[in-house]
Amino acid sequence: MVAGPGIFWVAALKDTTGELLCTYGSRPEMLSYLLHKKLIDYTAMDIKAPLEEYSKTVRWQVPVQTLRKGIGLIMHSGIQYEFRTTVARCLTSKDDLRTIVRTIKGAKNYYLQRFVSAKLNDPTMTSDPSYSDHELKALAVELGHYVGNCRVR
Repeated sequence: MVAGPGIFWVAALKDTTGELLCTYGSRPEMLSYLLHKKLIDYTAMDIKAPLEEYSKTVRWQVPVQTLRKGIGLIMHSGIQYEFRTTVARCLTSKDDLRTIVRTIKGAKNYYLQRFVSAKLNDPTMTSDPSYSDHELKALAVELGHYVGNCRVR
């Protein structure tokens, strides 16, 4: 792989401020390169939907195998990591979350991030009620049986 501007940016970031890489998992070859070169010490992957429904949710084509490869790289990387899902009732059902957590079974950390509709311009999403704190906490307990740590943010 040829190092492009993004690689140099990550290297500069690590040298000056830290070592976090956030990813959607759609470029496992880049992630592999960064891990191999020890340019990151922590990574976070957003899992927006069950892998089979991912392209429909994000509205661009992402092969399921590409996402699986990214998840595998992260889980076996030897660095600290987390997986996370922003939970919006209109996009993410409880069954979706159950499917996602089974995909990352054995992961160290999985975070359910509260959906905040006030930050969006799409009126169809701003009127959709979020899951309650009680529902999210109950889900975290249930999903925690599949991962080391499941919490709500």
